[in-house]
Amino acid sequence: MKNRYIFLFIISVVLLGGCKKSYLELDNPNNTTTASFWKTADDLKAGVATIYSAMVDDYNGHYGTVNWEMTESKTENFDERFDVRTRYEISTFANKIDNDVSQSLYFGAYVGIFRSNQCIQYGEKMDRCVQFLGVFIGRYGA
Repeated sequence: MKNRYIFLFIISVVLLGGCKKSYLELDNPNNTTTASFWKTADDLKAGVATIYSAMVDDYNGHYGTVNWEMTESKTENFDERFDVRTRYEISTFANKIDNDVSQSLYFGAYVGIFRSNQCIQYGEKMDRCVQFLGVFIGRYGA
């Protein structure tokens, strides 16, 4: 009987001692947040690199393969094939609202704008990286 009370006492101490709020407040090491990322000049360079990667993405970027084909297919340089319906609609100026090629190009533009705004917003708060703002962001005037 005495062993049973000792066992219950030990279990209750362990359970009650483990209920501190600090045990629940942990940072996720697998997820990068804005509080943990925008610290150094390398973080700013990586942020600016994501802007350029959004611009040259093959299907969503302005300088990607699909956008160049869409731009040229609206000219007299070449004709777009019939087998890709969405591209043919754009080349004949009969674009519909459900055209996924147009949607993906706008999506890519908004991704680039969002990333640019993040670099400007968080880059200006970085005291150590003021000299990099003019080089990488291009709008900082001192």
